[in-house]
Amino acid sequence: MDVVVCCFNARAKQLLELLLDSGFQKYLKWMTNKLAGNELAMIQQGTNVVSYASINALAIRKIFKKYDKILKGVRDKVHLATKFGVSFVGGKLDISGWKI
Repeated sequence: MDVVVCCFNARAKQLLELLLDSGFQKYLKWMTNKLAGNELAMIQQGTNVVSYASINALAIRKIFKKYDKILKGVRDKVHLATKFGVSFVGGKLDISGWKI
């Protein structure tokens, strides 16, 4: 499992660096990948990363919604909100503005 996570992290880091680079560095990386034939693989992996992140966001929202129903006390909800960085509004966990 660690090998999969390390490979995923390395590829995500490459995609992020490619997106954040500007100018000549971005052009050089693009040309290097183009010559190596990695462009389609990188695009596919980028699509996989985006779908993975959206699935995780949906799962986290469902988990928080369930915890919001289970937790009875305001103190518990405030603790959960501060621990995960979500807002606590009107007695409920508000995860609509939570950036994943």
